[in-house]
Amino acid sequence: MDLTARVHGAVAAEQAVAASEAAFSGGRLDDPAVLETLHRETGGFGIEAAGGGTGLVELLVDAGIFASRGEARRMIQNGGLTVNDERVTDPEAGVPPLVAGEWLVVRVGKRKLHIGRRRGG
Repeated sequence: MDLTARVHGAVAAEQAVAASEAAFSGGRLDDPAVLETLHRETGGFGIEAAGGGTGLVELLVDAGIFASRGEARRMIQNGGLTVNDERVTDPEAGVPPLVAGEWLVVRVGKRKLHIGRRRGG
């Protein structure tokens, strides 16, 4: 944190620590400032108009989280996907409501975190 504070300032260092703790705690992610930091620092993906009528599987493939629809469906069927802290079990599910109207928090397994942001947000 000391190096980050020296280079980017104390506020940026505090934001980085808060984002890191939130990302790895496994707890609920719903603070817009933390989500913005995570989106920026992890190369988050964009969402067209809350999914634009697209199913969740299609959105995940379009975002590059999965290489194919089949891979996304298998992960969902095996219980390895949570979106906005809710386990997804239906491969035909639509895109859930966005956190604070802007964010989609996708966890693949226990270690991979992806943050989506509505375009224009």
